[in-house]
Amino acid sequence: MQGAWIEVSEPFLFHKRLRNATLGISVGQQEGRIAAVTFIYKPSGYKGIDKPYVGTTDRGIGATSSKEDVIKKYGTLPSISTSDTEGGPTTCYLYALSGIDFVFDGEELVHITVFEPYTDMEH
Repeated sequence: MQGAWIEVSEPFLFHKRLRNATLGISVGQQEGRIAAVTFIYKPSGYKGIDKPYVGTTDRGIGATSSKEDVIKKYGTLPSISTSDTEGGPTTCYLYALSGIDFVFDGEELVHITVFEPYTDMEH
């Protein structure tokens, strides 16, 4: 069914996610409410996503944006982390107090996640 939402559960997540295969969007739920929305630009490696998201943030960050673009638009980084995934190492630029993060695979933007901003850095 084109454009349908599918429900998937992943072992490393604490909540279920709804994904729209044709829009490149994943919605995380926790305790019956939306906890995060992920906009996926590089869908390989995401179960249930066939096409990439084509939009941008309100500050113009999207599929062709670089790490430098993110810093220019969102400011100095409060947190950068790296992790090894099945597809290789990724870098996350986390703006926790603004409620947004940007994940890169090398220099390529993989996804953007928006969430309720942290009120403190205890998360």
